[in-house]
Amino acid sequence: MIGNRTHAGGVWTNMHRSLAILTVLSLAACGADAAPSTAPSTVPAPSTLPAAVESVTDPVTDTSTASDASGSTAVAATNEGPQPLLQPLADMAAVSTDGRVTVARGGVFSEPVNGLVAADGDTLLSTRVSADQSTTTITWTTLADGAVENETEVHGVLTAIATDPTAKVVALTAPVLGGTEIVITGRDGELFRRMYDTELLPEGFSDVYVDGSDMPIGLFVIEYLDPLPTTEGAPRRYRVRVLDTTSGQLGLPQNLRNKAELVDEEMLGFGRTHVLSPTNGLLFTLYRGLDEDEAGYAFVHTLGFFNGVWCLDLPIDLDLGALSGSVVLGDNERKLYVVSANGYMAEFVVDDIVNLDTPGDPEPRRTESVWRAPGNTAGPALASSGAGLLVGQGGNLRWVDADSLTVTSTQTWDMSIEAVSLLPDGTAVAAGTRRVSAITPNGDLVGEATLPDDFGPVARIVVLDAK
Repeated sequence: MIGNRTHAGGVWTNMHRSLAILTVLSLAACGADAAPSTAPSTVPAPSTLPAAVESVTDPVTDTSTASDASGSTAVAATNEGPQPLLQPLADMAAVSTDGRVTVARGGVFSEPVNGLVAADGDTLLSTRVSADQSTTTITWTTLADGAVENETEVHGVLTAIATDPTAKVVALTAPVLGGTEIVITGRDGELFRRMYDTELLPEGFSDVYVDGSDMPIGLFVIEYLDPLPTTEGAPRRYRVRVLDTTSGQLGLPQNLRNKAELVDEEMLGFGRTHVLSPTNGLLFTLYRGLDEDEAGYAFVHTLGFFNGVWCLDLPIDLDLGALSGSVVLGDNERKLYVVSANGYMAEFVVDDIVNLDTPGDPEPRRTESVWRAPGNTAGPALASSGAGLLVGQGGNLRWVDADSLTVTSTQTWDMSIEAVSLLPDGTAVAAGTRRVSAITPNGDLVGEATLPDDFGPVARIVVLDAK
């Protein structure tokens, strides 16, 4: 994709649908170079609320208890002894990598449903296929109180993939022989339906709407140029297209930093994680390139919903050609952080990317070694709140001051962390090992709940009262 390179890359693995769902406006590949660990067949008992906890190391992923600049002692809860009554978790929604959603109210998670959480974090869009598999019902539900807002029925067995930022419309797909059927529906009923003789996957809608309607003028899609691979997780070559919702035609996106230039490039690579900036209308996806000129390295693909694409080069210090990484937005979506499993973090200023007067190619404002944990190569999960960042990696939780990019607290938890969220008061919410735990920077467990059977891995946590 356009940047200071000639190619970028991405591939959708079996995780692409789930991450499309969890970001709502899902750009490209969302698999990983290492599959998430499989949840155990038995659910461990909730962790004990510790009055005082033993200093331990993560037996799997870490080799030291004092490797962070903060000097914090790593701690862990245990599963021994009687289970005390914990303060219930904050109300939240958890989204799994296979596109299911469960909602916790009063600390108890609901039966999972197929669907996605909209970009506003307020709306659940769930789908239900009729018993005779002739129709799909889409339901809009307010997450805060569970009230049903709208419900509409469309013909066929369809999967909800992406919605616009306002959750007014949703794109659904169904595979057809040799191609894809794409359906767009609003809260009052179907708006668009067309079959294409190529494999397409919706990424997200344009943020410009057809006059006098709730229909965005365009839908960004991935067009696959290779057949389905025989090896699971193998890369596939693709390109980004724009579907005109008025004519149904497939066109090309523009260069984000040069609107006079259309982008028509074939790409190959492994996508990792991504993050959506509703304020800026941007979707950032971390990739590892596979084309020869990429040298197996990584970059951040940027999609602007006003029809533009760009790629951000990453510092070699992050070593993301070999290691897992992740991305998160901070400072009210004004900054983009890219972190590697080796503890290096790069910080971009979003205005440098979208401001066409910025000379040259956008580069990180700074790159720092934030922590060191020899032997811990688990993929990091990221969250932000206020001036703080949270990194979950293996069994480790690290609180990072965004201004200084230094670790302020480290805790080790008896969990293989899959997703995290950070509350305004600094409490970490971590999901993994079939449960969700709320942990303070001091290591106190202040809430915990067990996830439904067979749910997970968790790809996203949306805390409903943290706004």
